[in-house]
Amino acid sequence: MSHLPKTGPNPIAFLGTLGAATGILTFFLIDTELHRLAGVVFGLAVAAYLVKSTRISFSRGVFVVCAFGASWLAAVNTGFALSDTDLFDRTFGLQAIGAICGVIGAGIVAAGCALVYQPFRNLVSLTRTTLIGGLAGLFLQLDTDLLVLLFFTGWQGLVAISLGLSLARDGRKSQIRIE
Repeated sequence: MSHLPKTGPNPIAFLGTLGAATGILTFFLIDTELHRLAGVVFGLAVAAYLVKSTRISFSRGVFVVCAFGASWLAAVNTGFALSDTDLFDRTFGLQAIGAICGVIGAGIVAAGCALVYQPFRNLVSLTRTTLIGGLAGLFLQLDTDLLVLLFFTGWQGLVAISLGLSLARDGRKSQIRIE
């Protein structure tokens, strides 16, 4: 029996799963007084992964959590501000607002990650993550609870997958070991 450590989990699948799981938590937070913490929950999951797998410092992990929290607040507040204007019609307005807010949220997430870890610090990673956030934002629907759940699960999962792609492209081995 070999006692050699197994390689760490695939960062794309692992972060995508974390993103989707925190999207489910977000769904349950949005109608409570804790809704402002939804981005922090997503950030905690990603930061914990980065601290454990890439060995970034704890303080950099805290910065990631703050960036994710700021991204949530910026996107949500922008969405409320835009929905109070007459700029968007009823047919495509929600999708346009979702795309704009998706770009804002994912852009802040991408920039926050780029500030703390080199593999995120390139135009491909920043652009991909931001565009994925905007495209996922197009699916914003508030008609039923199921659609809201699917939106948050999908948006957070896809943005996290994009972050995982940057880590996988980096080629460094994860420090997380599954025994």
